[in-house]
Amino acid sequence: MKKYQLLTAKAEAIYSRDSGSSLFALVAEEYFNSGKYEEAIEVLEKGIENFPDYATPYFILAKVLLAKGDDEKAREVYEKGKRIFSSVSLEEYFEKLFAGEISLLSEDEINPILQELNEEILPDKEEVEAETEEFATLTLAEVYESQGAYEEAISVYKKLIEKEPENAEKYSAKISELEAKLNNQ
Repeated sequence: MKKYQLLTAKAEAIYSRDSGSSLFALVAEEYFNSGKYEEAIEVLEKGIENFPDYATPYFILAKVLLAKGDDEKAREVYEKGKRIFSSVSLEEYFEKLFAGEISLLSEDEINPILQELNEEILPDKEEVEAETEEFATLTLAEVYESQGAYEEAISVYKKLIEKEPENAEKYSAKISELEAKLNNQ
């Protein structure tokens, strides 16, 4: 499983427990990539309300609005984000999008942009791990398992045993089941 997918899974699990988390941009980006535009807009608008000086959600929202055909609102949102964080490559990318010269899914154009925004978009690994420790939940373990990230799911179940010793037997059984799946891969 790719690191970005794991990070997204963690972000979704954390966001499901704490919708005020700064990880909302990752969740919204995943909704956008999955074609869930309305869900992405809802998450982004709430997140922007909580973090008005965080540029990335404005850019994601602009992409979602473009995908929905609302070019005027997309440009307005983009301009707000640009006032917070501006770069030549980002401006070139959005100008090409607005002009219809490239599509939203043009990987060749967006990869340099994502690299430039990487520090703002992706939280520090330590921050995610700290939040994961705090939000080690059955939901997170189940998300990992459903995505085939058995080692990560096992790690969460072990943390749950520490947090909830009364459920140790149930979680230990789940760990055994996942270890068997790992051995059969």
